[in-house]
Amino acid sequence: MAAFVIEDELRTALLAMSEVTDIVGTRIWDEWFRTDTYPSIAFEIDSELRENGINGRGGMVFAEVNVICRANTRAASRSLAEAVRVNGGISPGTGLAGYTGNFDAWLDDMQPAAVPKNDKGTSHWYDMNMSFVVSWAEAI
Repeated sequence: MAAFVIEDELRTALLAMSEVTDIVGTRIWDEWFRTDTYPSIAFEIDSELRENGINGRGGMVFAEVNVICRANTRAASRSLAEAVRVNGGISPGTGLAGYTGNFDAWLDDMQPAAVPKNDKGTSHWYDMNMSFVVSWAEAI
């Protein structure tokens, strides 16, 4: 049995969301942005908490995951974040907010940011930083 790798599972889930891939194609990275082509998504695991069962063996893993939706305009970054959140649905569950599958995810917070480009000018990229709590069963 292959090891469970949450980065692979998150990327697979996002690539399966048609509203997301309609915007970014396959530009979804599990480390910092690998390209200057936007819009795109990068995500990082900020922390992991492993909970042991009463028998002292592994159980659940809870992680804080930051999903960064980057685009050339504020409106485009918000649209991408909405696609990640609900994947075109009208309620959580079809996107990453409320996701259930090989892992569970729920949206904790969203924060917009303007990030200066490295062109020594005044132009920016626009990010929507989405904080998710993600949980999965630890293989024991």
